[in-house]
Amino acid sequence: MGSSERRKGAEYEREVAGEFRAAGFDVDRVPNSGGLKVKGDIKANDSSLDGLHLECKRQEILALPKWLRQAHDEAEPGQTPVVIFRQSKQRGQIGESHAVLPLAALIGLLGEVKMTEI
Repeated sequence: MGSSERRKGAEYEREVAGEFRAAGFDVDRVPNSGGLKVKGDIKANDSSLDGLHLECKRQEILALPKWLRQAHDEAEPGQTPVVIFRQSKQRGQIGESHAVLPLAALIGLLGEVKMTEI
Protein backbone atom coordinates (compact mmCIF):
# COMPACT_ATOMS: atom_id res chain seq x y z
CA MET A 1 0.00 0.00 0.00
CA GLY A 2 1.39 3.38 -1.01
CA SER A 3 1.74 6.41 1.23
CA SER A 4 -1.22 8.22 -0.40
CA GLU A 5 -3.45 5.17 0.26
CA ARG A 6 -2.30 5.02 3.90
CA ARG A 7 -2.94 8.75 4.27
CA LYS A 8 -6.43 8.41 2.73
CA GLY A 9 -7.20 5.47 5.04
CA ALA A 10 -6.01 7.33 8.15
CA GLU A 11 -8.00 10.40 7.10
CA TYR A 12 -11.16 8.31 6.78
CA GLU A 13 -10.55 6.63 10.15
CA ARG A 14 -10.30 10.11 11.73
CA GLU A 15 -13.50 11.13 9.92
CA VAL A 16 -15.36 8.07 11.25
CA ALA A 17 -14.01 8.65 14.76
CA GLY A 18 -15.30 12.22 14.49
CA GLU A 19 -18.76 10.93 13.58
CA PHE A 20 -18.74 8.69 16.66
CA ARG A 21 -17.58 11.61 18.84
CA ALA A 22 -20.33 13.85 17.43
CA ALA A 23 -22.80 11.15 18.53
CA GLY A 24 -21.39 11.25 22.07
CA PHE A 25 -18.95 8.33 22.00
CA ASP A 26 -15.47 8.70 23.52
CA VAL A 27 -13.36 7.09 20.77
CA ASP A 28 -9.95 7.30 19.15
CA ARG A 29 -8.46 6.07 15.93
CA VAL A 30 -6.15 3.11 16.51
CA PRO A 31 -2.59 4.16 15.57
CA ASN A 32 -0.97 2.28 12.66
CA SER A 33 -4.41 1.16 11.47
CA GLY A 34 -4.62 -1.77 13.86
CA GLY A 35 -1.06 -2.90 13.14
CA LEU A 36 -0.17 -2.90 16.82
CA LYS A 37 -1.54 -5.00 19.68
CA VAL A 38 -4.99 -3.38 19.41
CA LYS A 39 -6.82 -4.57 16.29
CA GLY A 40 -9.47 -2.62 14.43
CA ASP A 41 -9.45 1.00 13.33
CA ILE A 42 -11.58 2.71 15.99
CA LYS A 43 -11.55 2.00 19.73
CA ALA A 44 -13.66 3.34 22.56
CA ASN A 45 -12.01 4.81 25.65
CA ASP A 46 -14.84 3.40 27.76
CA SER A 47 -17.12 0.38 27.54
CA SER A 48 -19.62 1.96 25.11
CA LEU A 49 -18.44 -0.06 22.10
CA ASP A 50 -17.43 -3.23 23.91
CA GLY A 51 -18.23 -6.23 21.81
CA LEU A 52 -17.62 -4.46 18.48
CA HIS A 53 -14.63 -4.74 16.16
CA LEU A 54 -14.67 -1.71 13.82
CA GLU A 55 -12.87 -1.71 10.46
CA CYS A 56 -12.94 1.41 8.26
CA LYS A 57 -12.48 1.28 4.49
CA ARG A 58 -12.53 4.11 1.94
CA GLN A 59 -11.88 2.91 -1.58
CA GLU A 60 -13.36 3.46 -4.99
CA ILE A 61 -13.61 -0.24 -5.83
CA LEU A 62 -15.58 -2.01 -3.12
CA ALA A 63 -14.14 -5.28 -1.83
CA LEU A 64 -16.75 -6.11 0.80
CA PRO A 65 -16.12 -9.89 1.00
CA LYS A 66 -12.40 -9.26 1.57
CA TRP A 67 -13.10 -6.59 4.19
CA LEU A 68 -15.61 -8.81 5.98
CA ARG A 69 -13.06 -11.65 6.12
CA GLN A 70 -10.52 -9.25 7.63
CA ALA A 71 -13.00 -8.00 10.23
CA HIS A 72 -14.05 -11.56 11.15
CA ASP A 73 -10.43 -12.76 11.30
CA GLU A 74 -9.27 -9.87 13.50
CA ALA A 75 -12.28 -9.69 15.84
CA GLU A 76 -11.67 -11.12 19.30
CA PRO A 77 -13.91 -14.01 20.39
CA GLY A 78 -17.30 -12.57 21.29
CA GLN A 79 -16.81 -9.37 19.27
CA THR A 80 -19.14 -8.44 16.42
CA PRO A 81 -17.21 -7.51 13.27
CA VAL A 82 -18.40 -4.26 11.67
CA VAL A 83 -17.11 -2.84 8.39
CA ILE A 84 -17.66 0.91 7.93
CA PHE A 85 -17.03 2.06 4.37
CA ARG A 86 -17.65 4.56 1.64
CA GLN A 87 -16.59 4.89 -1.96
CA SER A 88 -14.00 7.58 -2.52
CA LYS A 89 -15.46 9.52 -5.42
CA GLN A 90 -19.20 9.02 -4.96
CA ARG A 91 -21.61 11.81 -4.00
CA GLY A 92 -25.06 11.91 -2.47
CA GLN A 93 -26.48 8.96 -0.57
CA ILE A 94 -24.15 6.53 -2.34
CA GLY A 95 -21.19 8.61 -1.13
CA GLU A 96 -22.27 8.37 2.51
CA SER A 97 -20.61 6.00 4.92
CA HIS A 98 -22.36 2.69 5.47
CA ALA A 99 -21.85 -0.07 8.02
CA VAL A 100 -22.13 -3.81 7.45
CA LEU A 101 -22.57 -6.22 10.34
CA PRO A 102 -23.99 -9.70 10.80
CA LEU A 103 -27.79 -9.77 10.57
CA ALA A 104 -28.06 -11.42 13.99
CA ALA A 105 -26.15 -8.48 15.50
CA LEU A 106 -28.45 -5.97 13.81
CA ILE A 107 -31.53 -7.81 15.05
CA GLY A 108 -30.03 -7.85 18.56
CA LEU A 109 -29.39 -4.09 18.45
CA LEU A 110 -32.89 -3.38 17.17
CA GLY A 111 -34.30 -5.59 19.92
CA GLU A 112 -32.40 -3.55 22.53
CA VAL A 113 -33.77 -0.30 21.06
CA LYS A 114 -37.28 -1.73 21.04
CA MET A 115 -36.97 -2.74 24.71
CA THR A 116 -35.93 0.80 25.71
CA GLU A 117 -39.07 2.16 24.05
CA ILE A 118 -41.35 0.07 26.26
